[in-house]
Formats: sequence, C-alpha cells, structure tokens
Amino acid sequence: MSAVDEQSNPAIRLPSVRALAATLAAEQQQEFADEMLSFIASALPALRQDEPLTRLARGTCLGMVELVLAMMEHAIPADRAEPPVVAIEYACLAAEHGLPLGDLLRSFRLGHACFGQILTDAIMALEQDPAELANAVRESERFSFAVVDVVSSGIGAVYVEECQRLNSRTASQRRDVVRALLDNDSINIARAEQLLGHRLIGPQLAFICWSDGDRAAPQRAVSALQETINAPRPVLLAMDAYAIAGWFDMSRGCVRVDELAAAAGAAAPAAHVALGPVLPGPSGFRSSRAGAERVRRVVSLSRRQAPTLTGWTDVALVDALSADLDAARALVRNELRALTRAGDDIEMLRHTAQAFVASGYSYAAVASSQHIHRNTALQRVKKAQELRGRPLTERPAELLAALALMDALGPALVDR
Repeated sequence: MSAVDEQSNPAIRLPSVRALAATLAAEQQQEFADEMLSFIASALPALRQDEPLTRLARGTCLGMVELVLAMMEHAIPADRAEPPVVAIEYACLAAEHGLPLGDLLRSFRLGHACFGQILTDAIMALEQDPAELANAVRESERFSFAVVDVVSSGIGAVYVEECQRLNSRTASQRRDVVRALLDNDSINIARAEQLLGHRLIGPQLAFICWSDGDRAAPQRAVSALQETINAPRPVLLAMDAYAIAGWFDMSRGCVRVDELAAAAGAAAPAAHVALGPVLPGPSGFRSSRAGAERVRRVVSLSRRQAPTLTGWTDVALVDALSADLDAARALVRNELRALTRAGDDIEMLRHTAQAFVASGYSYAAVASSQHIHRNTALQRVKKAQELRGRPLTERPAELLAALALMDALGPALVDR
C-alpha cells in the first residue's frame, strides 16, 4: 500500500498495536462499551430517556469495540468496515422513534472520542520508547477515526432509507384514512385523528390549490392560507404534480376571504384556490371536499387567470345552474340572445340588465348603483332589451339566472 493509500485508507501496521488489540479480553471490551454508553448518554438526554434505544446503543457500542479491535488485530483496512447488525437496528429504531439524524451520528462521534481515549491510555501503558508510543497513538487514532467514518456513513444511509420507508408507510395509511372518510366508511375516529394529526370533530374547511404550470405554487398557496387562517397544520393530499387538496381544522381559525385572497395571491401568483364550505365533523370533512371540487370545476370553466381564490358561497348558485352544462348553454342562449356577444359595451349592458331586474325595475336604483344619470340608465336598459329581443320584465328569474351564468362562465357557454 502506498503512502497516499495509507493516509486515505489506513490499517494498523505496528505489531505492538496489533498485539495489544488481540490481548483485550471480552470482559474488558464490555467495560469499554459500558463506559462509551455512559459518555454518549450524558451528552444526549433523548437517548437516555428511551430504554429500547439505550439497549441498542449499548449493543452498538460493544459491536463497534469488537469491530475496531478485530480489524486492528488483523490489519484490515478501514474501508472494509461494515456497520454491525446491532448498529443497523439502532439506526432503524432511531428513525422510528424520531431521534434526529444529527443526534444519531453524534452518538458515533462521541463513542469514538471515548474509545479513542481508552485506546490511547492502553497504548501509553505499553513499555516502549516515546517515539514508538507516539507512532502507535497516531496510527490507532487515524485508523479508528477512519473506521467510524465509514460505519457512520453507512448508518446515515440506513437511517435515511428507514425514514423514507416509514414516511411512505405513514403516507399510505393517511391516504387510506382520507379515502375511508371520503367514502363514508366506518372508521375509528380517534385512530383517524391520530394518524392524520388532525381534529375531525370540529369544523372542517376543505381546499384545493392548483396551478396550470408552476409545481411549487400550490404549496406556497397552502402555506399562505395556513398563516392567514391561523389554523393547525392541514391534512394534505397530493392530487397530481400541479394540485394539492387538503383540510383545515377551523376550531380556532376563521375565514376572511379578502384576506385569504390577498395572502395567497401574493405568495403564489400562479395558483388558484378553491374553498369548500365550513362544515362540522367527519361528514363536514367529506361535504366540504365535495364543495371544493365543485368550486374548482366552476373556476376552471370560467377560464379566469391566476391568482384566484374562490369560496363556495361565491359560486353555489352558478354551480347548481351549470350542473348540466348543455342545459345552461341553452338557457343563456334563449334568455340573452345577442346579449351574449363579446365586448366591454355588451358586458356593461348585461350588468345594467341585472341591476334593473334585481332592483325591481328601478331606473333610479340602476343610476345610483352604476353612478350614471337616470337618462343614461334608461337608454342602457332600452338597448339591453333590444339585444335580448324582449322586455327585461319578462321571465325575470330565468333572465337573472342566465346573467349569473354568463357573468361567471361566459366563454365556456358561448365558445362552441
């Protein structure tokens, strides 16, 4: 082995150190492991408070002592080290119990520091001249550090893989619970709340956030909603790469549509947000989601440009009127006729017609609401009637329904 290789991948070459490793009996190795565990636990209180983790940490300490000493005795290069089986179990349990990766890896560094001191003391007790002792200490320190580095890298990979497995399993369980709630299956509510981390008994607000091209926009919109509502973390359910559905527990939050629209629009200008009605309990969880789906349908039909935030009450009437889209088109065509044409002037006449009928056919009310002269109001009503082909006083309910549909879904109703 070259000098460069020896530096990057050390092995124990000094006969005195190899002989020392061979003479350390099992009883001494257990003492070393106990001392290491005590040193680690004193610095990591979370480990000390978790008995199953502590037991596996003790086994890991012994496994590492045995591994390092065996490799020292037989001059096995450091890169050949593999994590002891007990250390792998320790990493998996750490992931399961929520011990941070930083603390897990720190436990190996602390163990190495403790064992390094033990080993140094044992080497210094040998009857050798100072130069040989210094070489022995340097070689053992370099080697033990390299072994721990190799092992802890493997342990880190095991931890990450186990976290991914646990997250995947949890996500699958959460999806199953959400699906059961939406399907109105019989489930244990307390268990469902535990899995979701979400209170199901209180008022529920379902939402859908989506974007036509920005993958990150829906999540940014969700974050803005949560901050503005001041609600606990929502249950989230990915719909596709560009859409997220979810639910807020509204027990302590409140919905102020204007504030939500401003916050979501500022945080995610490429996002649309559909809000269902706020309804209580598991049935509210289900019904609010159905409402959010219908809001999304209406917003999508309207072809409005992002950002948008639309509540259920804003579109409930239009949703009901447009459930049969062909029937809605026929209603609009028959009731409005030429009033369906495009252009700002025609749109203004539709608004005038709506205000005229809604006010009980009052020209003064139209003039006041649109800030125009009464004669101007009269002229606009007359023009709207001409385009409709019949007086605005005929079939007022159907006319208002058609105008509401046209206002919300105009392009989807006439572009055929």
